[in-house]
Amino acid sequence: VDWHWRKFCADQGQALFNANKQWIDFVQQFLDLYDAKYFKGLQRGSKRHARLIEERCASSEEAAKRWHSFCQKNCFGIKRPRRLPESLVVQFLEEAGWTDEDEAALN
Repeated sequence: VDWHWRKFCADQGQALFNANKQWIDFVQQFLDLYDAKYFKGLQRGSKRHARLIEERCASSEEAAKRWHSFCQKNCFGIKRPRRLPESLVVQFLEEAGWTDEDEAALN
C-alpha cells in the first residue's frame, strides 16, 4: 500500500506523503480507488534481490549511499527493496552493475 499511496500522491502533485497531513477528501479518494482495485497488483522486489541489496549496503557505505540516492530519485524515498516494484529493484541492480555472481559471492 505504501508504494501505491506515494505514487498516487506524486501523480496528483502532492509531495507530502503523510496521510495525517492531507485533506480528508484526498485520502478518501485514494481509499476509494484502492478498494475498487484501481491500482495494479505490485510485483514486489524478490527476496533474492532484496538480500543482495541489503547485504551489499551493509558491507559498503558507498553502496548504501548509491542505493539511498536511487531510492530518493526513483522510489519516493522507500528504501526497503521488498516494498518496491521488482522492475525498479532490477533497474537499480543493472545500473549498479550488481549481478547474480555478486550474490553467489555473498553466500
